[in-house]
Amino acid sequence: MELKKIRTQEEIATAEKKKIRWISGILLFILIASTLGFALMSGEKTTNNQNQAVASNGKFMASFGSNTLYFTNNMSDIENVSIDVNRTLNDFYGNRVYLDTNNSYVYSEIYSILGNYVQKITIACYGSCEKDLPEKSCNDTIIVFRQAAENKVYENGNCTFIEGDLKAVDAFLYKTFGFY
Repeated sequence: MELKKIRTQEEIATAEKKKIRWISGILLFILIASTLGFALMSGEKTTNNQNQAVASNGKFMASFGSNTLYFTNNMSDIENVSIDVNRTLNDFYGNRVYLDTNNSYVYSEIYSILGNYVQKITIACYGSCEKDLPEKSCNDTIIVFRQAAENKVYENGNCTFIEGDLKAVDAFLYKTFGFY
């Protein structure tokens, strides 16, 4: 039978400290490696814009605070859209917004991105119309979309006019959220 060597309190304390350092180092390595692994292997393909990535559904994602916004067009696709607006999300935030459009894609794009930040989005007519819809003017916050050959966005009072296609709509939304 072998006798165990008697150790002093100092030797025991030194051995414990060494053990704790090794365990701490291993845990720190695991923490750093897992964080880097998650960041590098996250399955999202980033584009040239640091704020955007391509989602699995083909939409372009952009982070806004803790939310993710999904756009039909990439920011690089809207570079040629003429944008002459000064309004920001703060001008729409918490307000009722009226939308004059006959295009369901335009409605969906605006509603899915802007809808979480406004009180309500309501279909309306800019000026008089034959439909059973509220008739609004630039005294109200209204977004007016018209199909056109040239993409451009401009404002007049509380009216925001979007002419063109979904690229013009996304240009307006990117600008409103401060991405562009």
